[in-house]
Formats: sequence, C-alpha cells, structure tokens
Amino acid sequence: MDASFIDSSRRKKEFKYLTFLPKKLRQIALAMLIFNALSIVVVLIFFSSLQKEIPLFSSLPELQQLSKKETIFILPGLASVITAAHFLIVKHFKDAHPTILHVFLLSSLALQILILAIILRLLIILH
Repeated sequence: MDASFIDSSRRKKEFKYLTFLPKKLRQIALAMLIFNALSIVVVLIFFSSLQKEIPLFSSLPELQQLSKKETIFILPGLASVITAAHFLIVKHFKDAHPTILHVFLLSSLALQILILAIILRLLIILH
C-alpha cells in the first residue's frame, strides 16, 4: 500500500502561525497583529503630508500641545511594544486558565483598536 496518497481533505485546516499560543487564542492574536500593522501603515502613509508641528498632546496646556511631527511614531511604537509584551506574557503563562488568557488578549486587542482610533482621529483633525 502506497502512503503517498493520503486524503488531505479530511484533515482540519489549522492556523499555522503564532504556534506559541494556544489554538483558541491565535485568531485574536492575528487580529492584534493586523491592527498593529495597520496603525504603522497609516502613520507611514500620512507622515509626509503632516505639518512640521502637530497637536499630539491635546490634554496639555495650549502652548505645550504642539510637538514635532516625528512624535506621531510614538503611537504605533507603543502599540508594537504592547503587542510584544502581551505575547511574551501569554507565552509565559500559557498554562493558566484559558478564560484568563482569552480576556487578557481581548483587552490587548481593545488597546490596539483604541491606539488606531487615536491615530485616525488625529489625522482627520490635521487634514
């Protein structure tokens, strides 16, 4: 019997990336990476059309709100650091209760969405 003709259609389709995470959490982690990459791409696309100074820190007094346009990279950088840190935490505690890990990654995804929303809001105000 030749084993080279194994029926591969019966095999479950698996998500083969992010293998350090439990299978149920990989889709959330992929969404985190997509939102993180999207925030980086949006900043890179609109960076050249920004003014020299942008009002990045709107909660500060009026004179301190403006900063150089390069400081807009703080937001996607922060998103990347959050993603990396949360992946390391989940990898380290992968034996914890799955519900805790699920809620942790969902809150991380919410942070990614909020950072992207802040970037989009800032760019809409500036254009």
